[in-house]
Amino acid sequence: FIELACRFEGGTLIVEVKDGGAGFDVDHIVSKQREPHSVRGFGITIMESLMDAVEYADRGRVVRLHKRLGTEAHDSQEEQLA
Repeated sequence: FIELACRFEGGTLIVEVKDGGAGFDVDHIVSKQREPHSVRGFGITIMESLMDAVEYADRGRVVRLHKRLGTEAHDSQEEQLA
């Protein structure tokens, strides 16, 4: 099964994805460098690049993506570009 939930907390969008799979060793996978020519492993890299925070729970079966929206997020992006 896959379960998807979205909610707003303050100015932050939180997307929570749950699945019924076996999970994975979060610490091992997240800290591991992706092989340069690998065709796998882009998901975590993309999530961490686009989101303000990524949380893992229940052995990786739950992932929470946090994205600040509105003026604060826009100001933060401009600061990063400067």
